[in-house]
Amino acid sequence: MVLPTRRPRHLCISTIIIMEKTMTSTRYRRRRFLLLFLIVVFAFVTFNYVSTPPYITNIWSDSVKRRFIATSGDSTKMLPIESKSYSLMAAIYSLPEEEPMRNAVRDTWGQYLNGLSKSRLLFFVGNAKDNSKLVQEEKTFKDIVRLDLMDSFKNQSLRSIYVLKWLSDNNVKVQYLLRVHVRAFVNIPKLAALLKGITAKTYMLGQVTEYSKPERSKDSPWYLSPEEYPEAAFPQYLQSYGYVMTGNLVEPLLKADRSRKRIWIEDVYITGILAKQLAVQLVHSKRFTYSKPENKCDYPKIIVCLCPSTYDGMKGIYAKVEMPDEECEA
Repeated sequence: MVLPTRRPRHLCISTIIIMEKTMTSTRYRRRRFLLLFLIVVFAFVTFNYVSTPPYITNIWSDSVKRRFIATSGDSTKMLPIESKSYSLMAAIYSLPEEEPMRNAVRDTWGQYLNGLSKSRLLFFVGNAKDNSKLVQEEKTFKDIVRLDLMDSFKNQSLRSIYVLKWLSDNNVKVQYLLRVHVRAFVNIPKLAALLKGITAKTYMLGQVTEYSKPERSKDSPWYLSPEEYPEAAFPQYLQSYGYVMTGNLVEPLLKADRSRKRIWIEDVYITGILAKQLAVQLVHSKRFTYSKPENKCDYPKIIVCLCPSTYDGMKGIYAKVEMPDEECEA
């Protein structure tokens, strides 16, 4: 019987050493790969956390805030189309050709308005001579309502009535309706906090204008003839770049509109004449403004500002509001 040749001891040790080195090398590569993977994941999450705005899970809550990762313009897609009830709806007036500013809103303050906060953002746009680009944009973002009218300077009041009629016809219920221009910046968290502190059940909120008179010069674009408006002065009204009304005013405003002659200046008519007829309380806030704050530390305090006129301008104001200088936080 031939016994198997015994492997020399030094060969066994060499084999073990080689195996150990191989295993050690494999473990090292695995650890290095795992570390690299974790670094990439951490960098991805950090980038998205910083580059996307927070939403408020409950827009009327002071404390609950989270962040979400969303690509530009996707926030409104999170909202079920069949939903018929919202805490806040932003009805944004926009001309057909103002796509860059609509994108600016989508990429900044508009991301606060989504299904998770029971709110929605909609652009109400009239018809243009060529609607092809608008139709494509509508399919992409699903946040455009096209009104059956040609946009013009003298169609201001009619456009706002159409917005209210759209809400009524589609049985959409809102707790608050924000009517705002596409070139206005809105600080949604500050607006939510302000609304929560108002105890009145029915009101309109914005920048109140008093002692204004109709323009009687025919050379003025704001000319109103005595036949259109015979009174010597306007009632108090809110500036049209941005104001809020309680949702229980939608139907009364539509009813009041049917009962009288309409004038074309939207803010005077909706928030002045009709509001006075309905005895609606106008609430003034100095944080609704036409102009940019002079002090950089005042940016986070504004609620509605007709400041930006470009995409970059909107992004710049958004950055100053979301990420104020350290000295402003002191």
